[in-house]
Formats: sequence, C-alpha cells, structure tokens
Amino acid sequence: MKDSESIDLGVLSYELTKKNIMNGINIIYKESDLVHFLIENKMNEIDVNEKGELTFKVKNS
Repeated sequence: MKDSESIDLGVLSYELTKKNIMNGINIIYKESDLVHFLIENKMNEIDVNEKGELTFKVKNS
C-alpha cells in the first residue's frame, strides 16, 4: 500500500468514527475495517479492460 493510500484510509476512518460518535454511536473504525469492507463488497466488481488494466465492471441499467 502506498503511503498516500494509508493516509487517506486513516483520514476516512477518523471521519467515519467521528461521525458515529457525534451521532451517539460508539463504533470505532480502523483502516483495516475499511479495507475488509471494500474487499467483501467490491471484489466481485473488479475486472480487466481490453488493455489488461484493472477496472470495475460496467453495470447494465
């Protein structure tokens, strides 16, 4: 993981935890919680394009 990605996850986990606390919810999120959530919920949407680059599958509407 890049340093900037780690910093972004830290900021997001802090902001989500702060939001919970402000709403009276005592749930604290760590960076790893966010990573696990993303993996569990987005893993099936990952694909490769015609150039072999990682991308998200296009959803048919």
